[in-house]
Amino acid sequence: MKKTIYRADERGFTNHKWLKSYHTFNFANYYEEDRSGFGKLLVLNEDSVQPGTGFGTHRHDNVEIISIPLDGELSHKDDSGNESILHKGEIQVISAGRGYTHSESNPSETELLHFLEIWILPNRIHGEPRYQVRYFDFEKDKWVPIIHPDQPDGILSIYQDACLCLGKFEKNVRSVYNPAHPLHGIFLMVLSGRIEVMEEQLHQYDAIALDGASVINIRCLDDSDILLIEIPTRNEGT
Repeated sequence: MKKTIYRADERGFTNHKWLKSYHTFNFANYYEEDRSGFGKLLVLNEDSVQPGTGFGTHRHDNVEIISIPLDGELSHKDDSGNESILHKGEIQVISAGRGYTHSESNPSETELLHFLEIWILPNRIHGEPRYQVRYFDFEKDKWVPIIHPDQPDGILSIYQDACLCLGKFEKNVRSVYNPAHPLHGIFLMVLSGRIEVMEEQLHQYDAIALDGASVINIRCLDDSDILLIEIPTRNEGT
């Protein structure tokens, strides 16, 4: 099993005044040789956007983009006529496919927008662009599936054999996660609290990537919110 730790205070950082962004993986002007994603997981940014500002109209191609509001409101507009304002608990997925043009902003005049932006490489190129938003209830001490390749009712989907879960766990709770596929790796990030996983202690925005693990054992040292992504890291037959 290969284990890689990503400490919160070692992430890349961009400060545009209106935007402050921490980069777990290489992004924009941040580059480290050993930070070029994890399998098909390409980008994970923690963004803070000042009131009344945002990302102007721009285009994406052939990437799956997942946005997870942590605090504040996220306003979205695209060239297909979709308009929405997301709040905490709502998850947005964009499959850019052959081309997708949109803008994102903080519509509030007073409150900061804080959200996660995740990019995953698709398993097909030049597909039909699509846009999805869902609200999720988060029960304590269980994984809530957000994205799943089998697309059960009420769960979002992307063009990739990947799973994304969020969990809210109380202090001293132990959780076990079994990867669905032997060629998948597991990426865990602590969104709040403190956990112990595979003999490593992780604090807020620390992350761990595990490749080749047959079972993931997690112990919550405090009340903790955790992001889990199960992602292809090897090609079939390798």
